[in-house]
Amino acid sequence: NVIDKDLIKNKLQAENLNLTGIIDPDTAKRIGEILGVKYIVYGNILSVTVETEEGMYKEVFTESKTTTFIARIVLRIMNVENGKIIMASKGGGSSQITKGRTLFFIKFGNFAVSEECVHNALKKAAYNAVDVLVKRLQ
Repeated sequence: NVIDKDLIKNKLQAENLNLTGIIDPDTAKRIGEILGVKYIVYGNILSVTVETEEGMYKEVFTESKTTTFIARIVLRIMNVENGKIIMASKGGGSSQITKGRTLFFIKFGNFAVSEECVHNALKKAAYNAVDVLVKRLQ
């Protein structure tokens, strides 16, 4: 069964547990216990990379027409009862933005990348990692 996001948020707030920031294995286990689930899927961002047409680490939106944001994540399925990781997968995704197309940026070191670009790359990475888990479970 999949639990509704609002139900999760309400239950965790009632336990004074905030889901902003990094979720470590102990926190993931505690969340699973609060929600009364047997397994929980959680993950982390492994790396983010910004590339331009000229290569990596150029100043974004000054020399380049296209910038690519690349995200890599790892997902884990934990048995909440004993805290053991029963399966894990990695996923990657990328998204491109063309110079002058966006107004909202997220800073990565010396780089400014559009929020839409970051969101799309992370979403693709998550879908990729979930696809790997689903194939393994079949």
